[in-house]
Amino acid sequence: MRTYILLSLLILFGVGKATAKMDYPRLEKDFYLSPDKDKILKECKYYLHEMDRVLQDTARYNEAKREKIRRLQRQLVATKNYSAQVMLLLDLQQEYAILNLPISLEYAVKAKHLALQQNDYSTFYLATIKEAALLVKGGYFRQSAALLEHIPKEKLNDTLLAQYYETLFDLNFEDGFVFPGEKNKHDTFSKAMMAVYLETKKRFPHHRLLLTKMQTEYYFHIGDYKRAVNYALKLITLISPGTEDYAYHLGNVGYTSMGAGYYAQAIKYMARSTEQQVKLGSAEYPTMRKLSEICTIMGLHKEAFKYSAIGMENAKRYESLYRIYEVSQFYPMIHDNIIKTLTRQHNRLVVIVLILILMIISFIVSIIIIRKKSTDLKRQNVIIADINHRLHEANSITIAVLGNLISNQSAQREKENEFYKNVARRISVGEYNGAKDLLKNKSSKKSKDAYVLLDGIILELFPDFVTQFYNLLLPQHRPDNIKTDRLTPEMRIFGLIRLGINNNSQLAATLNYSVNTIKHYKTIVFNQSSLSNEEFYKRLMLIQYKSNE
Repeated sequence: MRTYILLSLLILFGVGKATAKMDYPRLEKDFYLSPDKDKILKECKYYLHEMDRVLQDTARYNEAKREKIRRLQRQLVATKNYSAQVMLLLDLQQEYAILNLPISLEYAVKAKHLALQQNDYSTFYLATIKEAALLVKGGYFRQSAALLEHIPKEKLNDTLLAQYYETLFDLNFEDGFVFPGEKNKHDTFSKAMMAVYLETKKRFPHHRLLLTKMQTEYYFHIGDYKRAVNYALKLITLISPGTEDYAYHLGNVGYTSMGAGYYAQAIKYMARSTEQQVKLGSAEYPTMRKLSEICTIMGLHKEAFKYSAIGMENAKRYESLYRIYEVSQFYPMIHDNIIKTLTRQHNRLVVIVLILILMIISFIVSIIIIRKKSTDLKRQNVIIADINHRLHEANSITIAVLGNLISNQSAQREKENEFYKNVARRISVGEYNGAKDLLKNKSSKKSKDAYVLLDGIILELFPDFVTQFYNLLLPQHRPDNIKTDRLTPEMRIFGLIRLGINNNSQLAATLNYSVNTIKHYKTIVFNQSSLSNEEFYKRLMLIQYKSNE
């Protein structure tokens, strides 16, 4: 419980970033020191070229996917048979699972409700597990955990129990990937993953596919990439080619190979994964993000930019703020490399200009080159400005909205998803001002809800905050009937200070007050206390939170 609260706070206030990253400087150094660097580059470019050929047919595969969905939807409308209805709902959920997260969730929930109406608990549990798995993909770890906790394992058949264990393992893996901290066999998430693995192995000792998948992800999580590669290669031999799982786990071979420093093998399997996912009509292939990372490491900056742009476009199409957040994390490195490339080009241009000035005979040629280079430089500066704008917009939406989504009640999900659809739709067509206005209007209309959310976080971390806060004031300023379930504006300000936000400007921005209002409320509180300001702050920081574990 405490883990999810802290994660919400980190994202809400923008003080944490995903740290589940590989050692990129080491990988880059090892690549450039490799005696086979040129051979590796040539091999990698071949795999990327083959992948790009498949990417050119993305629209054709997407249309085939949409036609398949339309056929299933027509069948669903036409049938009145319960068994046929629920199977069609689950089929549609599966089709949208790689196309659009909110719609896939809707079908999972519909199947769950329909099964419950018919007292079909086996299908109800299946749809619930699928819903939990989708929430993991969307970054809604708290809601996914809540769903899994309410599933009675003893009532599941072997097939459902295996899916339950797989989803629970993936929840800990993804949660551990996002949450800041050390990644080793002793961290909280590694222990949780190992516990699920051991329980699965005891219950299904011969389930090679599931156990191998868990081993792959576990060793990837703790950074033992070479061992993870071995398990990932074994895993794809156990999965039928042409399936969604096969396409996804080809990418896992690529990710683990990247961590192990097997550059050509990494790009080979990431490219194959992308090709398979494109042919399936998917809009959710995270290989683009990893390809942009390894291309940056190998100095393929043009390719890195192209694949990161595709990854961001896919994340928006999939309508997952979690995926947008993941893709945006590597943007700064790509941006820095583009800047360095432009700087090198600029320096080279200066040298060329100086040499050409001394070469009167080549004066006309030098002028043409200078103009051409200047034009290229301006065009690339425009591209950089566009990247900066997109990065700012993506990070603002991700950090501000994702934190609220994680901490809000799951009952509000459908309403929130509709809002994010509108934001994503405007961004996808370039209406950034419209998206910004929507966010601004949402913030103003829900300021009261924001205070309720903030109060809930503070009171959950510090259940005795109200009582202890009043103890810092003179007796005549303490009310007779203290209400411990809500905060006054003054308490809210000092609650944020207790959380570590002590800058007046930050406080004002968080609470939508002016800086003068913040100062005014502080003055009121200090005047009601016999303590000096320094002593007041000192005692405020002594208020301890209580763990809910």
